[in-house]
Amino acid sequence: MLDRSATLTILQEGVEQRSITGMVARFEQGNTGLHQTTYQMSIYPDLWRTTLRQNSRIFQQLDIAAILTMLL
Repeated sequence: MLDRSATLTILQEGVEQRSITGMVARFEQGNTGLHQTTYQMSIYPDLWRTTLRQNSRIFQQLDIAAILTMLL
């Protein structure tokens, strides 16, 4: 289920009101009863993954002015 495309369609009186498409970022099983089980799923836009990335750099033997010159 994770990382797969999903579409959530909201209906009102059988008529589609809204549709949400994205990727499944979280899916978990909740309470289980005799005839039913609840599930929770989080759908995020595909570009959400870009927020998980970090850029890190290490600067050795440079003063602050030299680092700022390189970055700006």
